[in-house]
Parts: sequence; C-alpha cells; structure tokens
Amino acid sequence: MALVKAGARLVVLNLGAGGAILRGQLRADAQSPPARMLSTIGAGGALTGTLVARLAESGFYPSSVGAGLPAALEQAARAGQRWGALD
Repeated sequence: MALVKAGARLVVLNLGAGGAILRGQLRADAQSPPARMLSTIGAGGALTGTLVARLAESGFYPSSVGAGLPAALEQAARAGQRWGALD
C-alpha cells in the first residue's frame, strides 16, 4: 500500500458494498451491512466523520479506528438509503 509505505500510520479504504479495510500500524476488516442504496452522496462523509469522531473521543488512540469501522460502515449505509441532503 503506497500510503503506508509513504509514512501514513493508518489508512482506511472504503470498498463500498465490500466493506472497509484498515492498514498501517493496525489491521482490521469490516463488512458493510446490507442496505438498499439510493445514492452514495454523503456516504463517504458519514464514514469519515464517524471514524474521526471515534478517534477524537478516544484521545486519538489508534485502535479506536479499527473498533469504529463497523459503526462507520453502518452510518455510511444509512446515509446512502436517502437521497443525500434532500431527504
């Protein structure tokens, strides 16, 4: 993974319906929950926002990112079940 080789300590790759993976100092994989996606608008922001919030709440403890992957994917799926900010 080029970002890890370049010095990133934690890298999260969102695989859409395939879930997400965490690489770097820690490794974790999580599956996306089943969802009927209407739009992907806002899904990435929901995922990232959830992970950043978990990281901040933990005092920037890296393990919180791996532990937060399932919740982040849940929020991304929920965001995609509506038509972006319009619904």
